[in-house]
Amino acid sequence: MAIFEIPVFPGAAQKMALTLGENYYILFLYYVDEEEGGWTLDISLAEDVALIAGLPLLPGQDLLEPHADLGIPCRMAIFTPGEPDYKPGFNDLGAKTLLVYEPVE
Repeated sequence: MAIFEIPVFPGAAQKMALTLGENYYILFLYYVDEEEGGWTLDISLAEDVALIAGLPLLPGQDLLEPHADLGIPCRMAIFTPGEPDYKPGFNDLGAKTLLVYEPVE
């Protein structure tokens, strides 16, 4: 399978749409500026049905694996070239760190 980058702009909360399989998902990315905070993701269906709220974007893992029961047909991760354990700061996501997904069947 191919891996695709989700285009993200550094330093700003943002909302975007992504079609996976037969569903249309809304992704909302925002930064929590607290000691244990960081970039966070909410996912909903296009009909405003919340699926995941407050998912921290942590390196080195499939972000959706703990939510496999929801049937979202992809793996999703953050990736910083050359720094696999790097947790992105406010201005890093979309610049230094990429948000990527890999469709699964």
